[in-house]
Amino acid sequence: MAIVDVLTVIDVDTIIQYYNEKGHPDISTDRNRPTPLSYELAQQTIHMLAKFSNGLQHQGTGNLYLPVDTGDVIRWRATDIAKNLGNAVILDRFKIINSNPNGIINQPRLTPVTDNVSSLNPKNPDGPPTPQMITTNAWEATAEAKGTVTYTWSFIIVDRLNKVIGCCIWDPTLNIG
Repeated sequence: MAIVDVLTVIDVDTIIQYYNEKGHPDISTDRNRPTPLSYELAQQTIHMLAKFSNGLQHQGTGNLYLPVDTGDVIRWRATDIAKNLGNAVILDRFKIINSNPNGIINQPRLTPVTDNVSSLNPKNPDGPPTPQMITTNAWEATAEAKGTVTYTWSFIIVDRLNKVIGCCIWDPTLNIG
């Protein structure tokens, strides 16, 4: 069993700008009624990344073809382009729309992840990196079969005061092979 990390980078500023422009509907702030992103907007603003391996396809797009084995754990996390400094993005809800065959992955569960994150000390940038212990969340699912899953991920956009300023949803495809 391996852990396969999928980092989803979402350009939240472009999404907010798009919905603030004249002629576009308001963006939802209701987690139960997220605004669906069009295919075009999702492709411009959502970029899924995974460690390179043979068979990995569509790296950096809103759809990802991921070479994993049965029993591997897929772990999703999200950030915005500014690494959640200012506006931030939080993956919220996952729903399987279609699975061919059925049972390719189990329902993802929210799991806390604690680890060291290193950065340079601004008072001594020539010194060694300084570790900081952080706890964040990731969504994890287990690959149970090979095939294609179409699903929806909703996400919440919050400002630096943790006020919800948008809730969106898109429907990526994950090919497990």
